[in-house]
Amino acid sequence: MAIARAPVIPMVVPIPKAHFSLEGIDGVGKTTQLLRLEKELTLKGIPVQIGRCPSATPVGEFLRSNMGVLGTWERNTLFLMDMIETLRTNDSSGKILLWDRYKDSNRVANKDMTLQDAEASVACLPETTRTFLLDLDPETIIVARKESLHGDSLDLEWQREKRRRYLRLAERDHQRVVVIDAAMKESDITTRIVRCIIEDLKKFDAFDKSI
Repeated sequence: MAIARAPVIPMVVPIPKAHFSLEGIDGVGKTTQLLRLEKELTLKGIPVQIGRCPSATPVGEFLRSNMGVLGTWERNTLFLMDMIETLRTNDSSGKILLWDRYKDSNRVANKDMTLQDAEASVACLPETTRTFLLDLDPETIIVARKESLHGDSLDLEWQREKRRRYLRLAERDHQRVVVIDAAMKESDITTRIVRCIIEDLKKFDAFDKSI
């Protein structure tokens, strides 16, 4: 029997000194930028841990294998556990955590939850130092990547709704969320994000200020 609503379970969640996420609708270029950012930051002497959800942990593998049969609250509870495990592995690692989607994705990408419930489902997770929202019109993405997209990624109305939710979130949390035009050159996007990350690391005394 599916869980109608996740129980409230008190837990200790590590809070990173600095962590960052890439967000955006399906096919906008998050994975490409993640690989570029990992390379550029490493070259600058900044050690990086990539946070993915589902992860390669047992919880993440279970999620990946059972996504289609899990109820909404079951799925979101497992996502929450998976992200907390990533935060724990990053704790005291000396690496900055760079997420390929994080709690903002849970806030906007749940079709079967109200926005209030989606917000409550990830309330225990620490906010990112900075979220980079790659923004592009969904029609453009679907035309360009129709062969590689599938399922909900090709649902134009849902992708439009996700984009609206992301942009509303960016307006609400404008001090944390940076909206980036994903139509820019890949190298220009990478350069802008790297510059913002380094500025934040210096501001929060989370990295060598000589860089």
